[in-house]
Amino acid sequence: MPLPSDRKNTSPSKIPHSSAQPHKADTTNSALPYINHHHPHETPITQIIHKMTSSDPPSPSAPETAFISGPLDIGPDNIYFHTHYVPQINAAIERGHHFVIGPVAGVDRAALDYLLAYPIPPSHITIFVTPTENILMGDEFRSRAVNVHVVDGGMNMTTRDRDAAMTRASSYDILRWRPRKEAKEFYGRMYREGYVTNTEMNWRRRRGISEMEIVREEDVGIFRDEKKRSVGKRAVDALCGSFRSGS
Repeated sequence: MPLPSDRKNTSPSKIPHSSAQPHKADTTNSALPYINHHHPHETPITQIIHKMTSSDPPSPSAPETAFISGPLDIGPDNIYFHTHYVPQINAAIERGHHFVIGPVAGVDRAALDYLLAYPIPPSHITIFVTPTENILMGDEFRSRAVNVHVVDGGMNMTTRDRDAAMTRASSYDILRWRPRKEAKEFYGRMYREGYVTNTEMNWRRRRGISEMEIVREEDVGIFRDEKKRSVGKRAVDALCGSFRSGS
């Protein structure tokens, strides 16, 4: 598929996103009356009336953008991705949202393949890369007709620098990292107590929580919701079992 020349290294539309830091209201011109530049000689009152009765259609709001991130190890047949990501991605697609994704293996690649196979327009997907990643993988992604955004910075830019740019360019996250018990079972002797993964750091960054701050798993909405669903499923299974045994 021929690629438009202006798509190669474009930055996605930045969408306002939630943050733990409150945004300061812009009050620069809050006290000034509405100025209609198409009718500069109207009085403020007639300008307001003209604005209220104008037939100009409202400008469409830009779609939200989801930042998809997750672990490199997603199990056989991408089971981790299909279990924890597909329902949220499907919901985002149905709402017409756009997506930003990293370039590495695991959840990043699984998400890209899933989105393109769904299918959604490649123009709704932007892959963020560091300058080094662009040299190694940039053309591969461009050949799939998706947007590729090279994050400004030198060759020593880290993946966390790239992830921080993706947080700024998106409005919310679709992510999950393995909680402590699950991680210990999965990684075994390679498990590192207290280690903050890049995925967890993405969650923290969105909320203004530093890497050094202690976060309890019971305070993370992702895991609270999973626990509720697990309890509900056990209750349903027990109820169905009692019906089967009584029949």
